[in-house]
Amino acid sequence: MVSRAQGQAAEPAEHDADMALKSHLPQVLSTALASLVAQKRVDPIFIGAGLKTFLRLASSSYEVWGSVLDANARNIGEAEKDLLRVINSMTGADFDRARRFMAESGEPPAR
Repeated sequence: MVSRAQGQAAEPAEHDADMALKSHLPQVLSTALASLVAQKRVDPIFIGAGLKTFLRLASSSYEVWGSVLDANARNIGEAEKDLLRVINSMTGADFDRARRFMAESGEPPAR
């Protein structure tokens, strides 16, 4: 896999908001869903490739993430609110927008 990441200067507040959406929220979602799946005692035999991929981040340790999540809690909360707005009003346009975004990022389409 080739990374196309490039360094870029950013104000601290902008950086924190960006990281909340692009890094911290995915960690929170993966960990929360893994915790829920464990609470529901889902048999691992019924966990498919999509869920396994989504839950990959959940194997990260709290020792690594706890202080990060605490330090950026306000921005993570704002990203969560934005995500819930999309979830609660999801339409075909959201699927189209997501597919265009993924195509532009060079990711292969989902089946």
